[in-house]
Amino acid sequence: EFVTVMAFLDFPRHRADVSVVEVGLGGRLDATNVITPMVSAITTISKDHEAYLGPDELSIAREKAGIIKPQVPVVIGKVTAEVSGLLRGIARDRESLAHSLGVDFSFSLKPDGLFDYRGIKQYFLNLELGLRGRHQRANASVALAALELICDRFPVNEATIREGLRSVSWPGRLDMMHERPTVILDGAHNPEGVKALVDELRDIRQDRKIRLLFATMADKEWELMLGTLAAVVDEVIFTKVEMERSADPRVLAEKFSERIPHRVISDSRAALRALMQEADEQDVIVVAGSLYLLGEVRPMLEEITIAKTANSRAADSQL
Repeated sequence: EFVTVMAFLDFPRHRADVSVVEVGLGGRLDATNVITPMVSAITTISKDHEAYLGPDELSIAREKAGIIKPQVPVVIGKVTAEVSGLLRGIARDRESLAHSLGVDFSFSLKPDGLFDYRGIKQYFLNLELGLRGRHQRANASVALAALELICDRFPVNEATIREGLRSVSWPGRLDMMHERPTVILDGAHNPEGVKALVDELRDIRQDRKIRLLFATMADKEWELMLGTLAAVVDEVIFTKVEMERSADPRVLAEKFSERIPHRVISDSRAALRALMQEADEQDVIVVAGSLYLLGEVRPMLEEITIAKTANSRAADSQL
C-alpha cells in the first residue's frame, strides 16, 4: 500500500502522459483499485493465491472483476467461456462495454513469429513482437485493444505501435541469457505460466536435453507445475530461494514421483553452476518456478556472459 501511494505521488511529479497500473493481488481489494482508469484490462484468469482470492477460477474472476468501473470499458483476454460470461455480466451491470479476445478482436500467427491483429476498428498486418510465445501475442492483442479504446484521449500512431511491440523487453519471461548451453530464465510460478513455458519448450527442444532448475514458494501449486514440466524435462535440480516462503527442496524431491533424474542443491547459484558445468553445449537449461529464484541467479549469469564476451573479443584481437 505504501509503495502504491509513493507511485501515485511520483507519476505527476514526472508529468507522466499515461500510467499503466498493474494490480498487485486480485483486484477488488487491491491498493491500486482506488483509481478510475480510462480502460481496464483482464488478461487471463488462473488459479493462484487461492488462500486470498478463492478456490476456483470463478471466485478469482469475481475478485479481478473488481477493477471494472462503472461506464469504463474493459478488455478481456484469453479466458474460459464460463469466466467470460461472468466478467461480461459484471461489466453489463456496471454499464461498462466489454471487449473479449476471440469475439470483438483477435490475432492470427504468421511465419517467422509475426502476427496479424484484427481489432475493434483497426487492423494491423505483420506485427513483430520482441517477446517469445503465443501467449504474448494474445497479451499484445489485449494491449492493442485497450489502446484503441482510449485513442481519443491518448492517440498512438501505427509506426509507434509497431516499434513499441518490436522493441519490448521483459527480463525473466522466456529470457535467453546464455548460449552453449542455452540458459532460459522464465518467471512461470503458477500452472498457467508453466503450461505456456512448456508449449514453448516443445518448439525449442528438437533433439536436445532440457535440464530444469526449480524453486517455488511453499503456498504455490507446485505439484501441478512439476507434473506439467515433467513432460518435457530430462533432469531436475531442486533448490530454494533465501526467504521464509520458499518451499523446502527436499520436500519437492520427495514428492516428485516422475521417473526423471533429480537431486537437491539448496544453494541456487551453486545449483545453476553445477548444471552449466555438467551440460553439453547443445543442452537447454531452464530456470523456473519463482521470480525470486530468477532474481538470485540472474546477476551470476550476467557476469558469466560478460566474461565470455570479453574473452571472445580478446581472442579475436590476437588473431
